[in-house]
Amino acid sequence: MGCACGKEVIEVNGKSYTIKTRIGEGGFSIVDLIQDQKTHRLYALKRIACHSKEDEKNTMREAEYHNLFNHPNILECIDVALIERCDRLHPNRSEKGTLQDELTIRSKNKSHIGEERILKIFRQMSEGIRVMHSAQPYPLAHR
Repeated sequence: MGCACGKEVIEVNGKSYTIKTRIGEGGFSIVDLIQDQKTHRLYALKRIACHSKEDEKNTMREAEYHNLFNHPNILECIDVALIERCDRLHPNRSEKGTLQDELTIRSKNKSHIGEERILKIFRQMSEGIRVMHSAQPYPLAHR
């Protein structure tokens, strides 16, 4: 890891990325917006805390599961690496930003999401979950 202009730089499988901002975090992982230093493409980087070999195995399995699906409402896993006992998933990021980005902007502007758009978002999320729950030979659940 290094530092360039105050931004953290990380390397994943031989490629360098600049961490732009934190997108979100949960009990076991954090997700950052990163930018490829050569192509300037934006990605979401999911870093999962692994405390055991079993955690590492489960995380690698999660990356494999991402590649089982080709669905517009399920992020594609572009790359995965085991670094310092921490797996990093590298899914595509929507060029439009996250739903949280939109909610933050709308909150500042005091504008609301229309009912039709809310229903569309809910339908897209439900479709992604349905595809995972219908996976063969074993259905998958997202926590």
